[in-house]
Amino acid sequence: MPASPQAQAAPPARSLVVVQAGVFQTREAAERMRQTLAARGVPAVLVEGTPLRLLVGVAPDRDSARNLATALRAQNVETYVPRDGLVWPGVKAEGDAGWTRFLETGDRLFDRLARVPPSALEGGQDVLPPKQEIEALHRSLLEAGQPLAVGDGPREKRARAMMNALTQAVTAVRQYAANPHPGYVWVAEQGLLQYAVLRAASSP
Repeated sequence: MPASPQAQAAPPARSLVVVQAGVFQTREAAERMRQTLAARGVPAVLVEGTPLRLLVGVAPDRDSARNLATALRAQNVETYVPRDGLVWPGVKAEGDAGWTRFLETGDRLFDRLARVPPSALEGGQDVLPPKQEIEALHRSLLEAGQPLAVGDGPREKRARAMMNALTQAVTAVRQYAANPHPGYVWVAEQGLLQYAVLRAASSP
């Protein structure tokens, strides 16, 4: 019996806006630029593909991405906001329930944190999410992810990396709330960017 149209329909994908520091034909050139940026306190994530893309920020909308790009240009880092960002596959309600729960929880935590860096770099703390909410989401993420992270397969390694990335962002936002130093903002942004890149390669 054929599946219903609802069952056959692919879950909707989601697009995120990125801030890019360049595209490269060789890994050596991309890695040199990544190391140069790291030495200046700007974390960057290399995205596989042809060409290779070096990303320095991710945001839920273009205005937030432009805020990140402006802050980086103030540090003499040449950046731009490309038309093509990152695409997250939709989360399937059916299938692997554990992986689906993990992705849904991680996405909610990402959404609550993603507006912090653009706002903080403009000098505001008004978008800091409630501490109790973030801690609860983080606990739920770890509870959902730890069973998936047991083993050495590709998905297990990805689950560990995604948990580590969001844990880094949570910790940095917590530190920023106590001591609003821009260094914590970039540590949070690196964690969010790492999660976003891994999430773009993930599916239930």
